[in-house]
Amino acid sequence: MILKKRLAREIVGQFHSAHAARDAESHFEKVVQGKEAPDEMAELAFSFSNPLNGPNSDLVKAKGRGPIFVAPGDDWHEVLPPSLLIIDLVGVLVRTGMASSRQESKRLLTQLAVKVGGYKETGGSILVNPTDRIEIAPNTLIKVGKRRWIKIVDADTK
Repeated sequence: MILKKRLAREIVGQFHSAHAARDAESHFEKVVQGKEAPDEMAELAFSFSNPLNGPNSDLVKAKGRGPIFVAPGDDWHEVLPPSLLIIDLVGVLVRTGMASSRQESKRLLTQLAVKVGGYKETGGSILVNPTDRIEIAPNTLIKVGKRRWIKIVDADTK
């Protein structure tokens, strides 16, 4: 691995600069070897103060604060903190380009290839079935596969 890294550093240094080579090496060590979140990633903005009229409002199923019904016809409700939104994770993956279709997005979720907030998704905020709801807060990270990331940001604070 040491020789491969040195070769990569020399090639990047020849075509770009020594500084770019050091940056590329540190990015590789952090993201690929350390499995940490990269510094730059795709962002998806939601309005947490007015989610039903803000950007990407079609992906919001419900907002915290008071009783909510997750889907029409549901006979149960719950109270969410005001900073949380319930989103359509399948739609989020398609909107950000992490999946080419809703079917591929559902397949990724079924195969446990999606982590929300550090947990494999199969529901709630710890393991996501395609039919389950996902609660998110500002700055939530969504990891798709090994190296694709999405960051949820608050459109009101940008």
